[in-house]
Amino acid sequence: MSSTTVIRIPSDVHDQASRIAALCGEQPGALLARAWREFLVAHREDLAADLEQAAALMRSAPIEDLVAFAQDAHRIEVDEDELQAALEDPRVHAFLASADATHERFEREGRNL
Repeated sequence: MSSTTVIRIPSDVHDQASRIAALCGEQPGALLARAWREFLVAHREDLAADLEQAAALMRSAPIEDLVAFAQDAHRIEVDEDELQAALEDPRVHAFLASADATHERFEREGRNL
């Protein structure tokens, strides 16, 4: 089992995660950890591409370009109703189970994400 640590998140995110976790019978931290693992699995290629773009900007562009890229990258808004609907979708449950299994397998193989 992995260790835990305290992180600070916005109060509104904590409140939403707590409400949804209660509906799912989970702890908020477990729900957020599972969402994070799913995000990493689903967006691995996008994140890699962004890191490559940031590296290219660091090497050959003015610092202002790097700052602009970093400030604009991956701004998202989450609609609570859409999130709740997704959490009730059996396809999402199947995908999350698959992501959990992949994460556990990676940990057993020493390939932590």
